[in-house]
Amino acid sequence: MTTVKQIAASDYGNYEVTTKAVERERLAHIETIATIASVKAVSLPNRKVRVIATLENGTELVLKKSSTMIPVCVQAYDFEFNGNARGLPAHFTFAKKVCSYYPDRHLRTIPVANETTD
Repeated sequence: MTTVKQIAASDYGNYEVTTKAVERERLAHIETIATIASVKAVSLPNRKVRVIATLENGTELVLKKSSTMIPVCVQAYDFEFNGNARGLPAHFTFAKKVCSYYPDRHLRTIPVANETTD
C-alpha cells in the first residue's frame, strides 16, 4: 500500500516568503551596484591581487578576495552569475566583454584601476 503525502497550504506559504526575501535581497544588490563609484585592484603578498569596489558613500566592498590576474573590467549582472561567490560578489564577472548568453541581464561595465605595486 502506497502513501500519498498531502502538501499543506502552509508549505506554499513558506515558499512565497522565501521567494520574496530572495527577491528583496536581489533588488538590494542591484541598488548597491548602481552606487559603485570605482573598482580597483590592490596588491597582496605572493603576487596576488584583491579586487575592491568603492561606493559613492566611501564604503569599500571586496568583490574578489584573491586573484593571480588583474582584471581589465568588471561586468555586473542583475542575478547571481558567479556560482563560486555568495551575496553581492556573485553578481560580478571579471571579463572584458559582456556574456553573450545574458546580454539583457547585464547592468554595467566598470573599468578596474590598477593600484598594484608590481
